[in-house]
Amino acid sequence: MTTGGPSVINPDSAVLRLYTRPGRPGPGERYEPGDALIRTLIQSDRFEVGIWEALPGESFWVDCHEHDEFQYIIAGEATVLLPDERRALTARAGEVVYMTAGTSHQTMNRGETMLRVLYCAPPNPIAVT
Repeated sequence: MTTGGPSVINPDSAVLRLYTRPGRPGPGERYEPGDALIRTLIQSDRFEVGIWEALPGESFWVDCHEHDEFQYIIAGEATVLLPDERRALTARAGEVVYMTAGTSHQTMNRGETMLRVLYCAPPNPIAVT
């Protein structure tokens, strides 16, 4: 994670951490469905950039942000559920999913291979219950 000035970041050197949905019950160090494994590459008071991975069948929890977010699919195939719109989008490696501010969404791996996503989002997502 950077702290200031121009720099080059190797994603493999970023610490892999468990990212739990806000307010979920249970120990924060134990993986539960809806949690994600994330490598945060850049974090500031305005945005966060990182890579998260999901095995087949895994998903990120439903959230939304006060500002726009994008997800670039590095590998695999992402299904992005939009619960408020009652529809889903599918994005494959090399494609970008763009969500405008206030869009509730849940990204999941319904494919058969590892899903790897580069994301840029505002810090502190708003939990959706």
